[in-house]
Amino acid sequence: MKVYISIPIAGRDIAAQRKTAAEVAKSLKVCGHEPLNPFCNGLPEDAPRAEHMRKDLRMLLRCDAIVLCPGWKYSEGCLLECSVAKQCGMAITYADHPFDELASQLQNVRIQHKADSLAVASELWHRMYKEGGAQ
Repeated sequence: MKVYISIPIAGRDIAAQRKTAAEVAKSLKVCGHEPLNPFCNGLPEDAPRAEHMRKDLRMLLRCDAIVLCPGWKYSEGCLLECSVAKQCGMAITYADHPFDELASQLQNVRIQHKADSLAVASELWHRMYKEGGAQ
């Protein structure tokens, strides 16, 4: 599952935030997920904030889930990313939870996504074949 790492950046110690994002990415990889890290968005660090937000939101929209890093509640960018994730029905979890809890939450999301996909497929089959929609 693709998981976007939402981490406060503006006005923060960039080196420390970069390190935290890398640690979260490593934990996600260990769980078998594909982390999308805003520090790896392909833009130079000194690019305008608006460019970073546009690129980061495009990255987020390719994901199934978002992990919110400490301080997210006080970051305009993180709050926006969280809002977008909610509106798009993504799973939301938190990086400051214990590692095993984070892994468990994301595993439950993976299971729910599979169940949702099966339910949709079943409903389509039912409509097509049980209700005479397909010939």
